[in-house]
Amino acid sequence: MKITKGQLKRIIAEEYAVVYGTKRKPARRSASRTKRLREAKRANLLREAKAEILVQEMMQEGWFSDLLGGLKSVGGKAGEQAMKGYEKVAKTTTDAWKTTKAAYEAGVKENQDKEKAAAEQKALEFSEEDAASKYKEYMQSLVKIFLDGGYEDEEAQAKAGALALAWGNASAPS
Repeated sequence: MKITKGQLKRIIAEEYAVVYGTKRKPARRSASRTKRLREAKRANLLREAKAEILVQEMMQEGWFSDLLGGLKSVGGKAGEQAMKGYEKVAKTTTDAWKTTKAAYEAGVKENQDKEKAAAEQKALEFSEEDAASKYKEYMQSLVKIFLDGGYEDEEAQAKAGALALAWGNASAPS
């Protein structure tokens, strides 16, 4: 019996598969696919960085008054109602913060024990820093979501600010 060249190759391939298995090498990614993935990652990193920069701008002094100034330019009843709502939230937030801070400062001043006073001051500073960092993280996430949704920088800032204030307004006691 003669074995042809094709049959010999098939037999060798079968024996090789039995010994080493049939698993093949993974296909190499094409250059265009790799480039698309790299650009998508880069775009995502840029959106995250842009969101962080926008939130830092919002966290600076006066971001709220800038937002209110933008609402004044909207005009009409909707603009007036939005302005009143934002002013109410701003006043409530500011008053509550001043009251809380005054109470903590009064408590620290009344406390004669230096260790307790230092601990209370440290707790006050920690709570302020922690609240600011949590708020910054929250706002950064909101801005990133809006940027991912296709909003422009200013729109994303305004939407995130409005949503955060609406959330604060809903949680504030009336």
